[in-house]
Amino acid sequence: MQLSHNALVVRGGSQQDPAFLEKRVLEAVEKGEGPGVSIWADNAFPLESREDTLRRITADAKTVYPKIMVSTAGTLLEMGFILVHDPSNGQAHNHFNVFFSLPVQQSELTRFISCFSDPELKPSL
Repeated sequence: MQLSHNALVVRGGSQQDPAFLEKRVLEAVEKGEGPGVSIWADNAFPLESREDTLRRITADAKTVYPKIMVSTAGTLLEMGFILVHDPSNGQAHNHFNVFFSLPVQQSELTRFISCFSDPELKPSL
C-alpha cells in the first residue's frame, strides 16, 4: 500500500508517555515481533473529509480505543520513521508497524510521540 505524504496515520488510545510506549515496544520484542508499535494509515478518497477518513481507518482497524491520536505519513517520514505495511496474521489491510532501535532511546520515543496530535475522540460509525 502506497501512502501519500498527506495520508492520515492513527494511533489508538491516549497514552503520550514515553515510558508507556517503551513498555509496548519491549513487549513486542518479547513476542518476537521486533521493536515496534502498530499504527493504521490510509489515503483519503477524493472529496473525503478528515473525519470520514478517520472513521474509515478506525473501522477497518477495529480500533477499540475511544480516543485516537492522528498524524500524517509525511510527518513521520520527515521525523525519520519508516512505516512498514503489515496486513499479515489477520491484521487490517491498513495496518503498519513503526520500528525503534534497540536499546530503545528515549529521544526516539519522544520524537515519535511528538508526531501525533493530542488525543481526540474517535469518530463514531
